[in-house]
Amino acid sequence: MATVETPELWRILRAVGGDGDGWIDCSCGRRHWGLHGAAGLLVVKENVKENTVLLQHRSPSSHNGSTWGLPGGARDSGETAEEAALREAHEEAGIQGELVDIHLVHAENH
Repeated sequence: MATVETPELWRILRAVGGDGDGWIDCSCGRRHWGLHGAAGLLVVKENVKENTVLLQHRSPSSHNGSTWGLPGGARDSGETAEEAALREAHEEAGIQGELVDIHLVHAENH
C-alpha cells in the first residue's frame, strides 16, 4: 500500500485516477469497488416545503450499473471517508466541498 505524504503527490495520484481504483473480494462474500474502501455523499438541499436529494444515474459499465445512487467511489490510500466523499462528489457532480456541511458520518467495516 502506497503512503502519500505531500499535497503535490496527492494531486498527481488523483490526476491519474488515484490508487484506490479496483475490485476487492470482501470477507462478507461480496465483491466491492475500492481497494481502500469506498465513500459516497448524501446531498440534501433543505427547503421549507420539502427536502431535495441529489442522485446520479450510474454508467452501465460501473458497479451496480444503470441504477441511481449517491455520488461516490473508491477511496485513495490515506484519505478519510469524508475527504473521499467530497472529492468524488466534486469529480462526479461538480459539488464544491467548501459549500457542504457534513452532519453525519456512517462507516461500515466488514
